[in-house]
Amino acid sequence: MDDRDRRVGRIGGRHGHVRSLREAMKRHKKSATGLITLTATVIATLVLTDIYSSLKDAAGGPSLSVIVDSLDNCPGGHYLFPRGFSSESLPSYDELNTRWASDHGGFTASGDPVRVILQGTSDETVVLLGMSVRVLSREPAKDMVAVYKCPGAGDLYPRYFTVDLDEGGFPALQSVAGDVGVPGDGEEPAIDFPYTVSDSEVEAFWIIPETSSCICSWVATIRWASEGKVGETDVKLHSRPFMTAPLPAGANGFQIAPDGSLTIMGDS
Repeated sequence: MDDRDRRVGRIGGRHGHVRSLREAMKRHKKSATGLITLTATVIATLVLTDIYSSLKDAAGGPSLSVIVDSLDNCPGGHYLFPRGFSSESLPSYDELNTRWASDHGGFTASGDPVRVILQGTSDETVVLLGMSVRVLSREPAKDMVAVYKCPGAGDLYPRYFTVDLDEGGFPALQSVAGDVGVPGDGEEPAIDFPYTVSDSEVEAFWIIPETSSCICSWVATIRWASEGKVGETDVKLHSRPFMTAPLPAGANGFQIAPDGSLTIMGDS
């Protein structure tokens, strides 16, 4: 780990570490909040992203690109599979990610964060008015097998939203201030819309979905205004709704290390 690495804090009862957004982005001093300039190098190094332009048609929507980073390693990288899932089915450490899990009947665990990065594609300013989450479906939680990539470490975190998917419908987003420097110093204020983006101004938001009772399908929605128009853009992962399931304490499963070795948890 080099000195650019930061640690993010307890998420869903676990710890993890990621490279801080502060290290990856340069803030502009704006009165509303700190706007972020994201370099092309950072975009190129995001792992397993889903990049697409505005989901509105060209005539009706703004010049807006959306990058969804599922954080398939710390503090993410926790997956749940139906009972009966065997470790022999696992791919290599590097190949295990949210898309692989989804393709093989798995889900991301409650508390695993999603990072949404928004950038304009021209010098036209797009005002971000707010963000919401819509729960599309809720199925009863099942006894499942857990697979961890992240062993857990760290106690610092950037600002983020939490959302309780157990509320169903349109659950409220709770904005939480972040500590990416000294714990408790209030260095990164809670998210407070509106923000503006363009091709030189970027904003990044973390969403931490939580559930203790359901396998939940959900999408996030960005509300925006641009050139006299107001609209909405749905945010998905790999063009699919996000899928989140509860991760009970002491869940049976496997911890996979970068070298592919496995540690059995529980009685799996």
